[in-house]
Amino acid sequence: MCGFITTISRKEISRFEILKANKYISSRGPDQTNRLSFEKDGYYYDSIHNLLDISNSFISQPIFTDLKNLLLFNGEIYHPKNNNPDTLNLYQELIRNNLSNYLRTARGEYAICTFNIENKLIKIYTDLIGTKPIFFGISKDSICISSYKSAISHLLYNEIKEVPPNKKIEIKYFDLENPEISYEDFFKLDLKQFKSTYDSWIDAFEKSVKERSVHFKSKICVPLSSGYDSGAICCVLNKLRIPYSTVTVGNSENKKILKKRISINKKFSCKKHYQIPPLTKKESEKVSLFLKEKLGNIKYEHKDKDQKDAIMLHEDGGALGLAILCKQMSSKGFNVIISGGGADEIISDYGFNGKKIYSHSEFGGKFPKNLETIFPWKKFYGDSQRSYLKKDEMVAGLFGIEGRYPFLDLNVIQEFLNLRSELKNEKYKSCVSEFLERENYPFDKNSKEGFNPMKSEVSILKKLLIKSKKLLGTISLIN
Repeated sequence: MCGFITTISRKEISRFEILKANKYISSRGPDQTNRLSFEKDGYYYDSIHNLLDISNSFISQPIFTDLKNLLLFNGEIYHPKNNNPDTLNLYQELIRNNLSNYLRTARGEYAICTFNIENKLIKIYTDLIGTKPIFFGISKDSICISSYKSAISHLLYNEIKEVPPNKKIEIKYFDLENPEISYEDFFKLDLKQFKSTYDSWIDAFEKSVKERSVHFKSKICVPLSSGYDSGAICCVLNKLRIPYSTVTVGNSENKKILKKRISINKKFSCKKHYQIPPLTKKESEKVSLFLKEKLGNIKYEHKDKDQKDAIMLHEDGGALGLAILCKQMSSKGFNVIISGGGADEIISDYGFNGKKIYSHSEFGGKFPKNLETIFPWKKFYGDSQRSYLKKDEMVAGLFGIEGRYPFLDLNVIQEFLNLRSELKNEKYKSCVSEFLERENYPFDKNSKEGFNPMKSEVSILKKLLIKSKKLLGTISLIN
């Protein structure tokens, strides 16, 4: 994980303003900050890169040897050639004019920006799901590209666009007032549903977790719940004997299953489990204010962009809990979180067998015989996927922790798409459920509980009511 901001302008931007804009993204790179500033043919170039160094190489960015090849990189490539640092491999492919081909076969999570100063050409690359944030802004006489919209906004750009997932963008800026911008889909997915066993998906998922866990000097933690996704991640780590720690915030999880998981994990490769108490109302308000001050107003989108009931990221309980989690784990030296992000959006669409678990589900998790009739569903690339990735990336980024997403690996997604629809629909989160059942790892079956880190008397009352309902039949509560 890194954060960067770069500008190309007809007018020189003051050092004070560019450094001030960098404050919005500097926490993403606590290990090193590097600035490159120069003028060429009447254009002023200014770049700042903040490095989180996982490879222990401390390669300064932008990396360049000439004005045809400058590179800024945020993310990780999980099969680096000859075990070289990611950035070095990417740059070697860039100068060979082979970067596009390399990325199409690479396994990783990234947002990459390259510059050819002589040809006045910018290229931006995002991975299949767009796990790492990147934005660009256009003004009358300048272009700005950054990991966060807030950094560009500080420099008073009116037109700011988020780079979509699965894209290669080219910006030709011979005329800065009217640059030529072209978009290209970067990866092509096979929508044929022909695989009749879960084996290939399970193999791909295990490989995905392994790659994200043994990448250079990663010290990893897993937010542990009683549900499917974190359980599958821990199960792989246990199976492969990869060292890790787990952490839980609050007490809303199924305590019986959680206790079993902690016991099992410690018998394998889990070094320690951390339990963080539920947030009080006062603590929640304090964390919410902190997130708003650092990140600004970021809207969650689960249905339509103009939905009236949308909330802001700093109001979301999951974001507050993640902030507390990251603060504690960062203080203990952890630099990576292995996240279950994307499993609900890709594998279940927040539903099962046509029944919506959450109202923002699009098709209730019932996959058709012809996948082309629904692909790409909104959550595959958009709304909830975008909102929750922003939450994970931006909140974890405040504490210098990198998010990694094994469920969003290109091969894992491709293997899921290729499963026959009958297998997709066989059970809730079918491929994950199958894996957990094969490994005899406990999970809260057929249950989807949202992350609730808050101390809540209402939640306790709700549990009591459910228990009473089983004993006494239907009852009602008057508020």
